[in-house]
Amino acid sequence: MRFQRSAVPGAALLLSVFGGAVPPAVAVPEQTAPDCALLDQMSAALQNEVGPGVGGLRSVLKQPYGLFEVQQNDANTKMDILEGGAAHLRDLDRGGAVPGLAPLLGQLDAAAADIRTSTDDIFYFRVMNKFSQIEVLSRRPLRPAYWAKLDHADELSDQIDGVLGNARSRGCS
Repeated sequence: MRFQRSAVPGAALLLSVFGGAVPPAVAVPEQTAPDCALLDQMSAALQNEVGPGVGGLRSVLKQPYGLFEVQQNDANTKMDILEGGAAHLRDLDRGGAVPGLAPLLGQLDAAAADIRTSTDDIFYFRVMNKFSQIEVLSRRPLRPAYWAKLDHADELSDQIDGVLGNARSRGCS
């Protein structure tokens, strides 16, 4: 068993030392700096859509409302703002315009979808696989896991802002 190793790495070394075929060097394409206007649009989307979506949702759910439907509509509006901001950022980064941003945007999309599901679960509960409404949200405190999801979206927003800041400091065109 001990002598059954593959001889391919050694053979490649011998071929390259004694003039065998060596693969040609592959040119690595230069990454171009992202457009400054694009970075400005992304920062604006982050500050004007994602931030107010998360902060607004937090505010809506902390305040007691007299009418259940008004609170639900306000929460849905803030969720739409958050999801719209995440989609706007993803659309702006088509083709990976800012290096390292795509994975964070994917995480932000997943976080927004998770928050949407959790927010729907606040206002609805499932009975026999059908949704029914819970009439008074203010009497039922939200679980800490819900607030942790909003905190995670805030952290992702800060990380995205950091990537945009780093791209700007490296230079943009």
